[in-house]
Amino acid sequence: MFENNKIILSFLNEWSQLCGTYNWYTFTFARIEFENEPYTGGWDFEFILLGLGFRFRYNYDFENSPVGKTVAKLEPTMVSGFAVKKAPKKKKTVL
Repeated sequence: MFENNKIILSFLNEWSQLCGTYNWYTFTFARIEFENEPYTGGWDFEFILLGLGFRFRYNYDFENSPVGKTVAKLEPTMVSGFAVKKAPKKKKTVL
């Protein structure tokens, strides 16, 4: 998997699940998919042939998308993807 702030590239291998003990098996013979997501500000392209493939995502305008604006508002209160409470302010003591 390759990832930076604009591009995400991941590879898919559905053959590996055939060797495990899973509740279900998913196998894709052929898939070509292109998707524009204006809500998240990105394009997705997925190509799979006989269980092997890749997924490519390009974020063209995440900062100005509805999701990006929400994340920007939450960012000061987020640490590693988990919401945290702001520390209470210390009371000043006057002697």
